[in-house]
Amino acid sequence: MFLGLTEGHQSAQTQFHRANCDRAANTTVNVLPVTDLRDRRSRNAGNLFSVIYESHLVLVNEQMEGGTDVRAVLNPSCSDIEEQLAIARSFEDRIRIAERFLLRRIPHYPGPDRVAVAVQQISASKGAVRIDDLVATSGWTVRHFERRFLEQIGVAPKLYARIVRLNQALGIKLASPETTWTQIAHDLCYYDQMHMIHEFQQLAGDSPAVFVARVKSQPAATTTPSLSS
Repeated sequence: MFLGLTEGHQSAQTQFHRANCDRAANTTVNVLPVTDLRDRRSRNAGNLFSVIYESHLVLVNEQMEGGTDVRAVLNPSCSDIEEQLAIARSFEDRIRIAERFLLRRIPHYPGPDRVAVAVQQISASKGAVRIDDLVATSGWTVRHFERRFLEQIGVAPKLYARIVRLNQALGIKLASPETTWTQIAHDLCYYDQMHMIHEFQQLAGDSPAVFVARVKSQPAATTTPSLSS
């Protein structure tokens, strides 16, 4: 009987393969390379039971030479699955036994911080991202997404994106004074130059030209003035 784990299956669903496994084999469980399993399965006429799963290991339950005792790879509790597989009355029972055994050993990691992912999306888009797209990526409702974003970042996602885009515009102009405001507005996906000017007036309190002049007048400034909220 084979209980095999092979690499390359990207789904969380476990695939099971059946071949003459109506009777339980003996209860020896070893670990073999995947390539060894394929070679041995092609030459084996006994009971076969394999589980295709994301891993580099193959657990083998039958009399075979070679391999490593499964306890050296997992832990002594593997004797439980040996006994359960040996006395299983049907193929379906073996599936359930194997699933329980493997699922108990999957580490539980916290999922990605969805607000941090949204912040990364905003930064990558230079602020020119639709809030609906951020909400869709998060998997939350609009209200829940906005509430969590405000709790973690301190401002609403739309305002945060507006500030990021304005800072991008300011940075471009400071780094490349010859670039026109019209070109900057176009590159950052503002509707038009007047839209960008309106954003500067609302967030920075001045027109783009006046705000840039104010920034340049600050001696040895290393940061831009704070934008109003």
